[in-house]
Amino acid sequence: MPKNTKYKFIKGDLYKLREIFPTKSFDITFSLQTITWLPGYEDAITEMMGVTKKWIFITSLFSVFNTDVFSNVFEYTDNCTVKEDSPYNYNVYSLGKFTNFCISHGAKEVIVEDFIIDIDLPVPGNKAMSTYTIKSSDGIRLQFSGAMFMPWKMIAIRLD
Repeated sequence: MPKNTKYKFIKGDLYKLREIFPTKSFDITFSLQTITWLPGYEDAITEMMGVTKKWIFITSLFSVFNTDVFSNVFEYTDNCTVKEDSPYNYNVYSLGKFTNFCISHGAKEVIVEDFIIDIDLPVPGNKAMSTYTIKSSDGIRLQFSGAMFMPWKMIAIRLD
């Protein structure tokens, strides 16, 4: 970053952004690999829209199917006891429902791109919830973590 750039990290609650920041404080807001782990995206997206003027950029798990998949992941140690940070969410949201939600809450446009990984990742030897790839018959790498397919999307929500 240039020497004259000023920035500050602020720890806060994603569900209370409008309590921390004035309305439309930011031109751009980012949410990278976050909403998949929430119990739902609606309140978080509403908060982001409240503090953002122009664009929200999101990466998360979305499906082109008209289904939401709410998953609780329980990870286990080698001796089959539940790991300390389990359970946690690994949700895959309906892209159509998400898009409709954004438009109905004031978004002008929702632009979606599939995330296509371009490297091979090996299956983890420890059988943990780690990302790995499997090539499809047409050569596209599909991402998995543990037993779950990971349909990552990159989304731009235009607000103005």
